[in-house]
Amino acid sequence: YRFCCSIDRNHSDMWSYQLGATLNLPGNSFIGIAETLTNGYETYQHDVQIRGAGTNLLFGWQAAQGKLQGLKVFVALNRAREHRNGSVLGDRLDYYDSKVNIQYDFIMK
Repeated sequence: YRFCCSIDRNHSDMWSYQLGATLNLPGNSFIGIAETLTNGYETYQHDVQIRGAGTNLLFGWQAAQGKLQGLKVFVALNRAREHRNGSVLGDRLDYYDSKVNIQYDFIMK
């Protein structure tokens, strides 16, 4: 899952970095973790600096056989924090986010 679910990455002179890893588990499932760091400014005047950090926990499973073959389930849990000293939004913003994707692929004959 690319980048953080919550924190901004599109402000002035904003840089965003992510490092993560996944581990394949038995039973066609996986677990992963990814850390995202951001650094930039809220406006073009560079009056409020933004520094952010977020962590994604990822879980996935896919049915390989049987009546549920083609079913895919993906869950991403996110916790992030931004520091924006002097911002009208507040000096510290905390984010909690979750994403769930359930997909069923089938072939029509």
